[in-house]
Amino acid sequence: GAETRSRTAGEPSMEDILASIRRIISDDQALPIAPRDAQSGETPVPQPAAEPAPAPAAVIELAAARANPQPRFQPSPAPREPAPVPVPAAAPVPLVSRTTGDSVAASFGALNATLAAPSPEKIEAMSRDMLRPLLKSWLDDHLPALVERLVRAEIERVSRGR
Repeated sequence: GAETRSRTAGEPSMEDILASIRRIISDDQALPIAPRDAQSGETPVPQPAAEPAPAPAAVIELAAARANPQPRFQPSPAPREPAPVPVPAAAPVPLVSRTTGDSVAASFGALNATLAAPSPEKIEAMSRDMLRPLLKSWLDDHLPALVERLVRAEIERVSRGR
């Protein structure tokens, strides 16, 4: 159970801690008893030990410390590596010319200005402009065959009807 787990982890069991607390309390309460005074026949009141009895929380901490002494190990600080010496880097070579970069920046600026405050009319105009080339390409590829098929079907229908 829990007692076995705490012992395997190197911690004292609850019974060990309670036994240590009992030993500490009994050690603190054991005061030397003075012999009876021969003349008066009375037993003098025992004087408390020089140190006052510890508070219950302090007793528990002391018992736990005695039952499970922990080494006071403080790791040494990690050795510092010397700071890297900065190596002067060569100026990076741009991938595009200044003219190309300016052109691309202007295009993105125009796009940003267009999208900054989109109104339904602007969105419709942009959609129409984007779809027009796609529609033209599709019609160029498919319209002749579609029209030819429909014309044949209509010619057959008309010729059967006469």
